[in-house]
Amino acid sequence: MPSTTEIFYDGTGEFNFEDSNLDLFVLYDYRKTDFYHGLNRDDEYYETKRNLKRPLHKRKAKMPTI
Repeated sequence: MPSTTEIFYDGTGEFNFEDSNLDLFVLYDYRKTDFYHGLNRDDEYYETKRNLKRPLHKRKAKMPTI
């Protein structure tokens, strides 16, 4: 599970990592996973004729998991 964000905009969380050289880096999850949008629906929902007629930027799409 992601940690709570320490930055001041809306986000679902952050992941803190450290590599073998002891370099630290942070990945921010900003509303792009199912943790923010909720669970995905069945595959049939995304493959309906109505959804496929829409332009790519307006189609309903499955969100990746965290």
